[in-house]
Amino acid sequence: MNKGIIVQGNASFSAVNIATGDNASIINNAKDINRKKEIERRLDELGNMLMDCRDNFDNTMELISDVILVREEIKKETPDKEKIDIKINRLATSVSSIASIASALNAIKATISNFI
Repeated sequence: MNKGIIVQGNASFSAVNIATGDNASIINNAKDINRKKEIERRLDELGNMLMDCRDNFDNTMELISDVILVREEIKKETPDKEKIDIKINRLATSVSSIASIASALNAIKATISNFI
């Protein structure tokens, strides 16, 4: 019994990922995994920056909670873009007065928008 892929004649196919054989599976392509790791790393840095500047915010714990929620959402197979946008926009409004944090958040927004 053939368990492979046969392409015959002028036929062709293309795919981002291909798995064949018994118990074959595809988790994610490497590009998505790397993007997720990059976003998670940047979110961790943002959380640390917020903690370092916590005296500048009345709602630091709420902001850190938003960072954690975005991080958890990004881990999902199909992240909820609307949920992420709401949290990122709330963070952006709150951190706009501190340039370094606002800049870090803008980098995260760009990375996420290229991912989702």
